[in-house]
Amino acid sequence: MDEQIVLRARALAKSFADGTQALGDVDLTVREGEFVSLLGASGAGKSTLLRIFAGLETPSAGTLHRADDVTRRGGTAMVFQDAALMPWASVFDNVWLPLRLAGKTRAAAREAVMHTLETVGLEHRADALPRELSGGMKMRVSIARALVTAPRLVLLDEPFAALDEINRFHLNDVLLELWRRERLTVVFVTHSVFEAAFLSTRVAVLSSPPAAIAGELAIPADLPRDEGYRQSAGFLDFARRLSALLAKAGETHEKVPLPV
Repeated sequence: MDEQIVLRARALAKSFADGTQALGDVDLTVREGEFVSLLGASGAGKSTLLRIFAGLETPSAGTLHRADDVTRRGGTAMVFQDAALMPWASVFDNVWLPLRLAGKTRAAAREAVMHTLETVGLEHRADALPRELSGGMKMRVSIARALVTAPRLVLLDEPFAALDEINRFHLNDVLLELWRRERLTVVFVTHSVFEAAFLSTRVAVLSSPPAAIAGELAIPADLPRDEGYRQSAGFLDFARRLSALLAKAGETHEKVPLPV
């Protein structure tokens, strides 16, 4: 497999024991450094596809190739909708967890943990307990825990869905800064056309189940992605085009061209 390809899914399908067919025929390639969003309606199979990418689910049919350093311990990190922090443990100890499971002592992990907390702006809250944090801070701890192993691939399953708009916008900015600075490859699940248009270098739109990739939209990586971009005609055009793709995806399982 090309060394720049991080994930490559071909004719991927997933059926569950109760007969539900979540995924039907997914073809998707993710390359190093991309920020790919999976966009679709609720129940479209986005989270199932992400869990297969993470190795948490096994496809029923098709093939999934993952780069060697993605399959190693710590090579892939996942952030869920809920921050899922240990309530009895400090912020430091929550972020240390993946390194502790890999055999690193608290002292040996200290530099990596504090550096990662600094990247999300929470180094001053290392000793705090989760109950002392806001919802946005908890999610930043969850992101730090994902990044502490220096993964090549980061998978995020609607991590900001439960947050208010101000916190959501702020964490969009934080995530983009981390993506640029750490040179991450990201696959991000969302059902918001605006979030997808703001964050992504490419958006893959899923059809209704059994899901396939109904269409894709590329967005230039070098756009400023600041508050001005959120108000720009270009951003609104990307959101409009994604809305059209999403509406079309709900009508058919056939792959559709981008709207003009």
